Amino acid sequence: MEVFGRYVLNKKPAVDRKRKGSTLNEANNVGLLYLDRDEAHYKKIKSIVSELHGEYGIKSVMALGFVNQKKKHLPIYQLKKLEYTFLCKDDLKWNRLPNAGVRPFLNQEFDLLLDFFQDENLPLEYLWHRSKAKMKVTTSNSVCAESADLIGIADEKGEVSALFKKYQTLLTKYNLK
Repeated sequence: MEVFGRYVLNKKPAVDRKRKGSTLNEANNVGLLYLDRDEAHYKKIKSIVSELHGEYGIKSVMALGFVNQKKKHLPIYQLKKLEYTFLCKDDLKWNRLPNAGVRPFLNQEFDLLLDFFQDENLPLEYLWHRSKAKMKVTTSNSVCAESADLIGIADEKGEVSALFKKYQTLLTKYNLK
């Protein structure tokens, strides 16, 4: 069934969005997309969200993680919270694309959208491509690199903390206007 989802993803026209460069110091709202593997991984994402608020003064951070299981099997830490939301198997249509419940995320005009999933994952790729974010940031080895606005060089698939360090370097050292 995923083959039909990929077909739909590849045939949809590009999203009309207002592209605008931004640094971490200038951003007011940031979106993060990630594959939620386990509680330790989630805690790393939570730490990144805290750092975005604390160190950079970003007012709004929305972290959306994909969990490859049904909602009734989710552990307690994956319950929806204010800045964290999870996409589960139950939230996908028959073709493995997200249902209408993701519209608030897709309609949000993030100043920055950061890719923390890197590998093929149809639901997250769909969200990446359909997002109205002003600036999309990833690394050269990501499946989303061809549609990013800013690409960092990566030697291998990075662990989340190392990936965030790379993004910090990209989004603080350079003038991106």
